[in-house]
Amino acid sequence: YDFTDSFGVFGTAAYNENLPWLDDLGNSFIDQSEKARTYEVGVSYDGFDVFSEGDTLKAKLTYFDTSIWDGTTYSGIDDVELDGFELEASYASSAFYVDFNASQARGIVTEGAGRRAVTPGSFFSYTAADTVQLTVGKKFLDEQLDTSFEVTHAFAHDRTTSTTGARAPSEAYTVVDASLG
Repeated sequence: YDFTDSFGVFGTAAYNENLPWLDDLGNSFIDQSEKARTYEVGVSYDGFDVFSEGDTLKAKLTYFDTSIWDGTTYSGIDDVELDGFELEASYASSAFYVDFNASQARGIVTEGAGRRAVTPGSFFSYTAADTVQLTVGKKFLDEQLDTSFEVTHAFAHDRTTSTTGARAPSEAYTVVDASLG
């Protein structure tokens, strides 16, 4: 719903079923589809000629809430509750552009499954670390040449039940990229 030409509110309700993986051909999951329900709600802003003629400023803040049940994707997990926020903002003018993104997700196992069942109430170890990303760039030659610098920061992540491997707690890190394309 658009309040004005610039501000809007949006929402989504979605239901999804994933068919069993080929890996499940030889086990009990072959007849079970994984199901999920997601609700999203957010606000958006689209502004034109905000600071100077021809510039654009766009922003969107989204909250999501997802339930997964009859899980087949994650070993030892049947049901999961996830929620989080996503923020996107961008500014573009003839002089330069800036993009900013941030995300935060949390997950809790609500029911374990199988012989390696995860304890209900445990962190869902597959959520990503909280991240922020900033890109600053400039386009040249009628926008055929794009130059940019990008900084991505992932915060320390200890919301996991794993102690080794890709799902183990991780320290914060920052990646800096320079691009010419």
